[in-house]
Amino acid sequence: MKSNNLSAANLSTWREDVLNSPLRPAVVAHVRKSRDHIVEESKKANLREVPQLAKLLASGSAEELQRGQAHYESHAEALISVVENDFDISYPDFDFVARHGAHRARQKFPLAATLHGYRIGQRVCWMTLCDALTFDENSMPEQSWRLMMALSVFSFEYINHISSIVADAYYEETRRLELTDSTARAEFVDRLIRYPDDPELVASAARFNLTPKADFVTVVARGLGSSAHDYELLHEMRRRMEKLLFPLCTHRLAEIRHGDVIFLLAATGEADRKLERALDPAIHDWLSENNCRIGISALRQGLNSVSGSYKDALMAIEQTSVEKPVLRYNAISLLEHLVSNASRTAYRMKPAWVESLIEENERARGVLLQTLNTYINCRMSAKKAADILNIHTNTVYQRINRVEQICSRSGSSPPDLIDILVAARLHL
Repeated sequence: MKSNNLSAANLSTWREDVLNSPLRPAVVAHVRKSRDHIVEESKKANLREVPQLAKLLASGSAEELQRGQAHYESHAEALISVVENDFDISYPDFDFVARHGAHRARQKFPLAATLHGYRIGQRVCWMTLCDALTFDENSMPEQSWRLMMALSVFSFEYINHISSIVADAYYEETRRLELTDSTARAEFVDRLIRYPDDPELVASAARFNLTPKADFVTVVARGLGSSAHDYELLHEMRRRMEKLLFPLCTHRLAEIRHGDVIFLLAATGEADRKLERALDPAIHDWLSENNCRIGISALRQGLNSVSGSYKDALMAIEQTSVEKPVLRYNAISLLEHLVSNASRTAYRMKPAWVESLIEENERARGVLLQTLNTYINCRMSAKKAADILNIHTNTVYQRINRVEQICSRSGSSPPDLIDILVAARLHL
């Protein structure tokens, strides 16, 4: 008896072996007769061996069950069509496979589970084909084992072919969905910021699992420099922030808009403080190294508040620094806020002494205004200011007196001191 081992060259001639086999008519007839068996065996094996599919169908609608049944039947018909047309894999229309792949992508059903189901189908296909080959327990005619090997290669190539079709359709639909979702998300975020009173925002929010009347915090991240790698930098910043922010919020939305990474987070009380504490130490060094900043808005209620929250976050970014790259809006001092938002008329109010004060402060390496600011914050207590600045109390008095001389204002008058501080901040 000849050896049953087949070389690679022999395996490449599987179609020739099938077509030249005298047993081929019996195989073709058996496959046609086994249509219902193929459908039921494929379905049972998939439900038994693909837990994701069993779970989907168990919780699915009648429409999903009908779709699954129709898919197994289409597979059986496709196999029969190939077998009856000289085992030509390219003969049938496999559009039903492409449609199935796109459907699974829309369901976010794992592609690996889908392909596993097809591999199970390969086993059912091969066993059905070989059922037509009869031989006793002790021997197997050469024509039978040669045909069996050829049918094995055929079933592999057949399933590999349709698996490739379903995978291509799955990836194509996934890319389309990502693009569509990204476009819809970008439009939604833009409308939230530009048209907060748009009545269609409520309906759009449901698509992104956002409750319109919930409390929201807006977080904005920005790269202050410009380079050829800005796009990569934004996506890296988004990735790092997603990892830190998302566990803190049940519902969230992230988008890149006009060079900023924007996060809209449904949150609860003191969320801005929690977010600042989570972000600042975690990526402080990375933000400073890449010249990036993060602003966090106050907690506000309702989707229509996002427009204002976005402005809050931008205001916070303007007050950040290398030492403090993450800042929340509620941590900005009122004075800094007023100075940052001063109108042009405020800049025209430039007392004659301002330039002299700024020049003297620069010569003193900034200690004059630093002492003045600390003195005011300490409720005009020279002793407390001296303790904070780690200097002698007399040094505080000397610096305040020097400011009085330059500005012709009283160092014991709160309104005069605030005027000096605000004028200096405006024109520094």
